[in-house]
Amino acid sequence: MDEISKMNETIYRFRFGITEKTIRITQQQLNHFPYLLALINHRDDFSVNKNDNGEYILDYPICYDWFMAIFQSVIKQQPSVLFTELTHEADVLRVLELYDYLCIEPLPLPLLKNQKLVLTNLIDIDDVNKHIQWRPANIREARNIAAQFIISLSKMLTT
Repeated sequence: MDEISKMNETIYRFRFGITEKTIRITQQQLNHFPYLLALINHRDDFSVNKNDNGEYILDYPICYDWFMAIFQSVIKQQPSVLFTELTHEADVLRVLELYDYLCIEPLPLPLLKNQKLVLTNLIDIDDVNKHIQWRPANIREARNIAAQFIISLSKMLTT
C-alpha cells in the first residue's frame, strides 16, 4: 500500500532518489504541490517510480534540501522561508526553477507605494467600491514581500 491512513488522514511517503532522505506528506499538504498531486492521482495511468516500501521516488531535479526549503515556505505560507531555509551554497536560480517545476501556484506580485515596502489590506465597502488601506510592513512582512517579488520575477524570466 502506497499511503498510510492515520486518523482519517492519508499520508504519502516520498524518497529522494537513492538517498535515505524521505518525507511524509499529508493529503492537505500534497494539495499545495500540483506536480506531486498529479503523480499520485495518475499512478495507474503511467509508470510511477515506486520502491518496494510503497514510497514514491523523486529524482533530479527534485533534491531534498531544495524541496524542503520550498515545502516549508509553501506550508508556512511565508515566501521568505524559501530563502532562509537554504544553505549559503544553494543555487537559488535552480531552486526557483524547481519551484516552477513543481507547478506551485504563482505568488501575487507585491504592491509598492512611495518606493517603500508596505502591506495592503483590501477593505470591501460594498460590492462596487473597494478601499485599500496602506500601512508600513513589519520586518517579516517585508521579507515575505521581497521573496514574492523575487519568485515572481524569476517566473517572468522563464516564460
